[in-house]
Amino acid sequence: MTGNICVYCPGGPDSDFEYSTQSYTGYEPTSMRAIRARYDPFLQTRHRVDQLRQLGHSVDKIEFIVMGGTFMSLPEDYRDYFIRNLHDALTGHISKDVSEAVRFVTEN
Repeated sequence: MTGNICVYCPGGPDSDFEYSTQSYTGYEPTSMRAIRARYDPFLQTRHRVDQLRQLGHSVDKIEFIVMGGTFMSLPEDYRDYFIRNLHDALTGHISKDVSEAVRFVTEN
């Protein structure tokens, strides 16, 4: 240990990035995008899709990779909120639950 920062888990409140998760430094490109969006799943997705379009990439197919080994230990309502907002950001549609969000993005 070095102060309050674990050598193996450098993130957390004492890292350079106050909002970095414990197991990431905050300097990874994906972590930096999440920090800029204040971890808002809708904004993270919206900004990344816009960025990929500007770079000339096709965004016809999207794969979400949720970083972090503890996501499933978070409260179910937060997990649902997070996944729903990832999907809602693709269409701009605001869904009431995950199944509606997935259905809407699949059909549109």
